Amino acid sequence: MALSLAARRARQHFDERAPLYDRELGRREPSYRRVLQAMLWLLDMPADRPAHILELGVGTGNQTRLLLRQFPACRVTGYDVSPAMLARARRKLAPFRGRVKLVVGDFGAGLAGGPYDAVLSANAIHHVPRPRLGALFQRLFELLRPGGQVVIAEPFWPGDEALGDLYWKARRRALAAAGIEVRDHDRALARQSSHGGGHQVTVEEYLRRLRRAGFAEVDCPWRELGRGIVHGRRPRS
Repeated sequence: MALSLAARRARQHFDERAPLYDRELGRREPSYRRVLQAMLWLLDMPADRPAHILELGVGTGNQTRLLLRQFPACRVTGYDVSPAMLARARRKLAPFRGRVKLVVGDFGAGLAGGPYDAVLSANAIHHVPRPRLGALFQRLFELLRPGGQVVIAEPFWPGDEALGDLYWKARRRALAAAGIEVRDHDRALARQSSHGGGHQVTVEEYLRRLRRAGFAEVDCPWRELGRGIVHGRRPRS
């Protein structure tokens, strides 16, 4: 299937940035690892229970590695649009070979496989064009087993220009307090914005679209300065 314009831009950007991605992420996302761990804490399943998990936007494999370590009986199928990012993920995930399948593809244009026990996505779905979000969430609902969860971490647009400016200033103060060079943060974000930077969607719109797709237990259990985690579950019956 041909890539959409948004997917082509994302592929070009992340293929170019793959060698520096992990280092730059630490510079612009001081809460990154806390977010990844919080996502795993939300997974309502025993660590020793065999499970099949779908990950959207694998990147260099940071979330995947945490997931495979924390749930040693699980298998992961992961999608990413960037071959260069997945090449790094394959090296990082080599110790887990046999438990992980990585697929180069535009998950916003269609997904196969399943059924899955959970879907995870960190900092990826904002690259899906807004008109496709409803169809994506509906497809995730269809791919999940009854009782399966979706856990998504994203930058959320506050819906108000003044509030967006306040969050931006607060994030820069948080970076400075953490000893992160603010200029590095600004340069990294400028590079990300050069390929379109993703789509501005409020957390309320995410929650509304998840409910419309059929999910229950829909909420945003974690928020911090314009970032958040949303959760939903396919009803058990």
